Amino acid sequence: MFQNIKYFTKYFRIPIALNRNKYSTNKDCTSVTVNHVNKVKSEEEIQKIISVKMKEYQELLKTQSPENNEISSQINVLESKLRKSYGFPENEDLTVFPVFKFQEPIIDNQLDFVQEKIK
Repeated sequence: MFQNIKYFTKYFRIPIALNRNKYSTNKDCTSVTVNHVNKVKSEEEIQKIISVKMKEYQELLKTQSPENNEISSQINVLESKLRKSYGFPENEDLTVFPVFKFQEPIIDNQLDFVQEKIK
């Protein structure tokens, strides 16, 4: 019988079965190389996807030159008009929904006032 000892190699990190004195079969060694090649192929596919996305982003940056500067200047003019007409402070962001704070009315004083009027 074979005594199987599992070793993890430095580069593949895949278990290899060993006999007492030598490697068990060639199948184990070929499976290690095939698994390593599949791992490399998957990494290459991910790198290709990342490089394609980076190229798309750079093309997008190139297209955002003078036309978008005109649009952003128009947006700034409209923001300044809104700030002047509605009294928004300069440091407030107009793209965020405003936060409303309501205080609970004090009813106890009103009841005392009504009771005094009745007397």
